[in-house]
Amino acid sequence: MGALPHIASRPAGGLRVLAAEVAPGAAAKGRLARIFAVVAAAGLTLLVVSHGRDFADALGRAAHASGWLVAAAAAFEAASVAGYVVLFHRVVAAASPRLRARDSYDITLAGTTATRLLPTAGLGGAAVAVWALRGHGLRSREIAERMLAFLLILYAVYMGALVVSGAAVALGSGREQVLGVVGLSLGAGIAALVVLLLSGPAFVTRALAHMARRPGRLGSAAARVESELPTLRGALRRATAEVRRPSPALLGAVCTTTKKLAGTSRVMPPNRS
Repeated sequence: MGALPHIASRPAGGLRVLAAEVAPGAAAKGRLARIFAVVAAAGLTLLVVSHGRDFADALGRAAHASGWLVAAAAAFEAASVAGYVVLFHRVVAAASPRLRARDSYDITLAGTTATRLLPTAGLGGAAVAVWALRGHGLRSREIAERMLAFLLILYAVYMGALVVSGAAVALGSGREQVLGVVGLSLGAGIAALVVLLLSGPAFVTRALAHMARRPGRLGSAAARVESELPTLRGALRRATAEVRRPSPALLGAVCTTTKKLAGTSRVMPPNRS
């Protein structure tokens, strides 16, 4: 069980390395549940002590908010969680018949809790998910490939929303056109770069091999990326195959993104130009 604190405190590494290190035993499961309960209680206590007034103010505003707005927020949140669970179950949990929809739900909520409580840039949530998947007998490489495919599908929707919204703003009028062009270029550029790197064409492979022979951090990073290319290509192939076989589960990515975009639109200041 000592693997999880160790993983959570180290710099983010490859999913395959993470999966190889996190291998739970029967005794570890009970200890992990107790540790999570203690961490959750400590985190809740810390939040109440440090932000109790802010929390009370937020509850007061929610109590006096419009009923339809509260209902819409609750619906968006429920759709976001449900969409994440359904997509995770389709892409990742489908690797094992032992993983039920309830297991995907538990893994999703546990990973979200770890991500919120541990300041590890999402590594805590990934460690929990990997730990649970290893406990159901999945191999390290399959975990890495499926989780990367899951993230590719999920964030492809984000990039698509960025491109569409950027194009809409760029085609408008006023000073916001520049921001629209930036958003459009950023979304399209990131998507193209990710596909280029993950598809691993010959010139990318040769460039990585050449850089890997150089000393220093750049060479080490290039060597690491080169060694992970088979897993990255497998993740891209799996994500592409999922998209080519349309399923209602893929709408989970849209639900999750819609909720986040709705939340962003509520906190963005209105345009006063």
